[in-house]
Amino acid sequence: MFDQYRFSLLPFPQRQRQNELDLHVLIIPQISLQWNGDPLLETPIPPPGSNPDHWAFATSKIGFEARVLDSLDDFPAQALPATIKSLGGAAALPKAKALFEELKVKFKIKNTVAVSDLSEKVDSKRYIKKYLTRTYRNAFHFTSPRVREAVVDDSYHCAVKEHKQANPNFKQTSDEMTWGKAYAFALRHPYLAEQLGLIRKFTIELDPGMYENGGFLYVTFSSDSAYRKGLTPDGQFAFVRHYACRIPALDQTEERPLFAPVLFPVLYNMVAPDGNYDQAFIEAAEYDDGFAKIVHASQPCSQNLLAEEEDGAPPQHDLGIRLGWDDEQVLIWQNRQLKEQEEQPGSGKKLDAPMGVFGYRVDARLHDDAGTAPWTSLVRVQSKKSLTVGSVDVTDGQYEGELQVEVHPMQLDGDPATHQFWLPMYFGSWNGKSMVLPDEDAVRIFQLDKADSQQIALGRIYNALGIEAGLIDETDPTQKEPLQYGKTYDFRVRLVDPTGGGPEEANDPVHEAEAPVTTFTFKRYVKPEPVRMEGLLEFLSQQATPEGEETAPEIVFFPGSPANTLTLRRPLLGYPNVVYTGKYDDPIPLLQAASDAAQAIAQANLAKAPGEPYEPGHNHFGIADPDVTQVQITVEVRTLKLDNLSSVRGDEPYLHFYTTTRDFPAGMAQIDDPLDLALEFRDAPVLKFGDQTDLGNWIDEATELNSGSLKLPTARDIRLTIRALAPADNTYFGGTDTHEGRTIQIKVRQESSDERELLKELSPSREVRGIYLQPDPPQPNDRRFQTLLFKRGSATTPALIQRLAAQLEVEHKGLTLVGEKGQRVVFGCSRRIRHTLAPDHSSITFASKDELLNHWIVAVTLQIDRDWTW
Repeated sequence: MFDQYRFSLLPFPQRQRQNELDLHVLIIPQISLQWNGDPLLETPIPPPGSNPDHWAFATSKIGFEARVLDSLDDFPAQALPATIKSLGGAAALPKAKALFEELKVKFKIKNTVAVSDLSEKVDSKRYIKKYLTRTYRNAFHFTSPRVREAVVDDSYHCAVKEHKQANPNFKQTSDEMTWGKAYAFALRHPYLAEQLGLIRKFTIELDPGMYENGGFLYVTFSSDSAYRKGLTPDGQFAFVRHYACRIPALDQTEERPLFAPVLFPVLYNMVAPDGNYDQAFIEAAEYDDGFAKIVHASQPCSQNLLAEEEDGAPPQHDLGIRLGWDDEQVLIWQNRQLKEQEEQPGSGKKLDAPMGVFGYRVDARLHDDAGTAPWTSLVRVQSKKSLTVGSVDVTDGQYEGELQVEVHPMQLDGDPATHQFWLPMYFGSWNGKSMVLPDEDAVRIFQLDKADSQQIALGRIYNALGIEAGLIDETDPTQKEPLQYGKTYDFRVRLVDPTGGGPEEANDPVHEAEAPVTTFTFKRYVKPEPVRMEGLLEFLSQQATPEGEETAPEIVFFPGSPANTLTLRRPLLGYPNVVYTGKYDDPIPLLQAASDAAQAIAQANLAKAPGEPYEPGHNHFGIADPDVTQVQITVEVRTLKLDNLSSVRGDEPYLHFYTTTRDFPAGMAQIDDPLDLALEFRDAPVLKFGDQTDLGNWIDEATELNSGSLKLPTARDIRLTIRALAPADNTYFGGTDTHEGRTIQIKVRQESSDERELLKELSPSREVRGIYLQPDPPQPNDRRFQTLLFKRGSATTPALIQRLAAQLEVEHKGLTLVGEKGQRVVFGCSRRIRHTLAPDHSSITFASKDELLNHWIVAVTLQIDRDWTW
């Protein structure tokens, strides 16, 4: 349908400065089967060309004029009366030809254009979907999705997690490309596109009262342009697609930003537009100031990035603050470029309304209640030197300006046949650095330049500008604050058009909106790592399973380093988490040194012979966690197997004894100093459990429990659970227990020094008892079958086993003796009495009553003055 068109002219208003209007014009050569879009060749348009240099886009002299439609009442059309504003004389750009020649060398550009290279055929099955996050829905009064492609169920989560089979028909995309893709590349570098002649910038002087009630504006070639020669004034409409931008009502005494989120075709030889533009007009009015309307933020609280609330698996590393904006509107804009018009099903036609939003610029500031803190662009950059394409200097010195964040859908299964695309949950994230440049500190610290030399070069032509030291502190404008835990930030988003234009940093939104600014408190969700214990890694490496055995010994006791001393240091915290604490003056050199040391250990381990033990410390690195102030020690004592119900977890034979804390050395100067915690073992006959204020008579809980050495009972298997602690500040830490570090467990034991008081002194009559049992009395017989079959007689004398249990002060169940409730008894018995003992000797069952008759039973009772953890 559009094969006759050679160019598209798209105007993008930038700002009104009283009676002046700044305008960017985008001119795009349009490839077709007759012309591959090569700007160095003659453009095949009437009249037939005579001089290729004259008609080649790279060298042609082009001028422009603006046509002002000073009313919003009619759809923009060529036939409507318009005020013509000259935009300067025709001129060629001096560097355009040389730059296009360099691009032709850099890219593999096709000489011919196939049908498949042109716009894709509309497919009703191809569309984009978007999961609307909770933060988006909570940012305004959300009721239900505006379009069916926006979902709030778990379909996105399922699509991400679903197992994908490799597509057997997958083919890698060829490096060949059309000139159309080369132009798209150039538009991502507006300074390059401007030198190529794709972007032209003008200022229009407005007549008094012009656009008082709004209107439209479109641009045409001027009469002195190369492509206008020999044509009638409107002859260019036959080969140029003209689009108009909507201009809102302007007050020429004021200044304001202008933006065109969507453009409208200028009707030529048409009475009415081909499609329904009602929604497009609404969008053009809502977004004519160029600011996003619903901005929202989040922070990963789980290792599962799809999780929107805590799930018990806190993240290992912070990704910064995730940002999203106008989720449904972005979805609508992008689907409009793919989908068939809903009002014309089966027509295969898209709505001819080019999307004027090419990217986004994010601003941030420290939150203050007054809202007066200045905004800082997170996408402003400065080139490290002049930017060149080949041998051609593009910028004539350092470039300074703003880049942009782009939002694109992706096909999660990678199979083009499924036609299923998804927009991401969030559109960007801020980690305290530039949002459009690689984190150079991360590259150096993680030594990515050694792992992938190509990756290190990506994006290294720029330095961040304005954000390198942080955001401006409103209380002291000379100071800047980097991204830190516990601080609150404001974010807003500015829209960017294809010419790189849009509202500036200093501009404010013109229209009120649901949530143009989001406020978010950045918190720490990363738990402290396990404390460092001197000698532990070496000790554990020596406890490997012996060769030929399936399992290692069940209990291995840590002797301490030195003996009976735990030498503890704060856990390590890596990049970027430790930077976000804000407690180190400059943590980067320290992190770099730690990285280099870990790399050296890894290299040394690789050089070791097979079977030679590795030196620990190469798997992770960092510097001391400055948030950690204490270490918590939980003391548990091992009890009988299967006696699990009283344990902390309820499934292991360890009883909680007490929990105590010790302070690490205070102050940043002592951040890496050790805490030497002595283990003081004391003989303790009986331990008390359940009340930390009463552990028995072996310790003074008030003065000894929470200070000095760690007091432990002897002759027990003791498990120490050790974790780092930070202050429980919910304005700094996210989550319920994030301030509690990950645990390590060690087992310790020391034998008692004196066991002479092992047995409790009993009266002689209880220690040794001689028992001679009489037989049970005969069962009474009332000569009734009912009594004989169903009822036992009520003898007055207790049964034999009952009398024995009473004498021994135990319970009985049939012919079985067991300890009373709350007591544990170990039974032993002569082999001359037939019996069966439980595996743990906690009960005894006699073979029959006859085993207990007609001889003396001598019972010896010994009561051990110990608890069952001994």
